[in-house]
Amino acid sequence: TAAKNGTGKNAKDGEDGDGKNGAALRYADLPDVLKLPYKVRMKLKKMTRDHRRRLAREEHKRQERDCLFEEVPETLDADSTDSEAIAEVQALGAKMLQKKDRMQLIDDSYHRFAFDAFDDECNVPQWFADDENANYGVNLPVTKEEIREHKERLKAINARPIKKVAEAKARKKLKAQRIWNKIKKQATVIADNNDLSEKSKIKQIEKLYGKLGKKKQNRVYMVGSAGRKHRPADGKKPAKNAVKVYVDKRMKTDKRAIKFNNKRKLAGKIKKAASSKRQKNAKNKRRNR
Repeated sequence: TAAKNGTGKNAKDGEDGDGKNGAALRYADLPDVLKLPYKVRMKLKKMTRDHRRRLAREEHKRQERDCLFEEVPETLDADSTDSEAIAEVQALGAKMLQKKDRMQLIDDSYHRFAFDAFDDECNVPQWFADDENANYGVNLPVTKEEIREHKERLKAINARPIKKVAEAKARKKLKAQRIWNKIKKQATVIADNNDLSEKSKIKQIEKLYGKLGKKKQNRVYMVGSAGRKHRPADGKKPAKNAVKVYVDKRMKTDKRAIKFNNKRKLAGKIKKAASSKRQKNAKNKRRNR
């Protein structure tokens, strides 16, 4: 009985312990990931692994790219791209080409203004620091006329066309000049021809010179089919001065069939000629025997 009671007591204690553990590991207290089915969790794990691998590949590619090009942070201020600031720098550079002016410019760079008067440790009002920074400086050893001269030079450089554009314009001009010379020679030949009347000479010369101003007209193919209006082949709206050519699939198929039949007939003729030639050669061989 005691054994039974002991056994029952131990069993009861075990049940209480299990109940406490069960209360500690309730389903509601589990993380959201563990609540998902096993297959879904494995799929998410695989996706994260593939994502990590893809990120590692992209990082490797970026490192290879950065080995060739170094990214430099932009430290230029807004005034550095101004034409007046560039003109000042060019004027100073022109001054430094001569040794005497260069040494004088280096000696003049050491003065009482060559330090930071208002650093972070200096406790002065902001309006005072702004006013002093605006007026606490030394004038550059260049005149306004020199700066204006370099500024005009920069303006002329910026107004100059791009090299490729200039080359294209030159090619276009040369092509027009060649066409003009060709038409001029033809007109001279027509004018020196004594067999033609004056009226026919004028008519032919006008026809020649009319080719100069003649532009190539745009041609738009309008495709049509059964039960549908003709529409542009490329789907875009045609221009007002465009020449519309109405075509359909039947016409295209007929042209292709005609081309194929002609090619087939030509191949048959070549084959027939070759076979007749072989027959003649065999006949001649038999006669020679």
